[in-house]
Amino acid sequence: MENTGLSPLLIAKLKIKDVISKIKNKSPQLQEVLRQRCRRRMKERRKEIFNARRLGLGDTSEKLEESFELDAEMDEEEENWICEEYERMLQDEIEWIESLVYDDRKTVICPICQTDTMVEISESVYCKVCGFWPTNCNDIRTLGNLIDNNVNNHSQHCTAVPGFTMVSENKGSVLYMTCEECSFLTCVI
Repeated sequence: MENTGLSPLLIAKLKIKDVISKIKNKSPQLQEVLRQRCRRRMKERRKEIFNARRLGLGDTSEKLEESFELDAEMDEEEENWICEEYERMLQDEIEWIESLVYDDRKTVICPICQTDTMVEISESVYCKVCGFWPTNCNDIRTLGNLIDNNVNNHSQHCTAVPGFTMVSENKGSVLYMTCEECSFLTCVI
């Protein structure tokens, strides 16, 4: 190659073409070396990606374990809250029952519907919900004592909860206490 009258840029381009043609045509060993380097870099890169993903899975399992632990803690807290709420409700119910029992017989729950308290107006007792009106009893305290006495007598020999039934007879309505478990039957009023 002659360098006469050519610009330096053109000379550089010609040198690059010469080097490329030498690499393509005359140096198969160089091509093989470049291929091996490329393969080696690709294998290394694949290993890096594989290891990064493998390590990523390890992080995921740790995150899952933390998530499970957090879920278990939340479940335990929720269970504790439910138990506390149940105990509070049970205590409220016990206090309500005690207030009914020890309220000096100012209130009596209707033995028929068991949803409301009996009301005493002008020497008569009745239930606003079911209409139970015992004609033989004019006082709430007397009605409560009669029911308590009969339930206590029954509970001495049977653990089942008795029921109450109102029957109309000649002289008015009569309240019976019955138990299906022990076939107990008695007239309350």
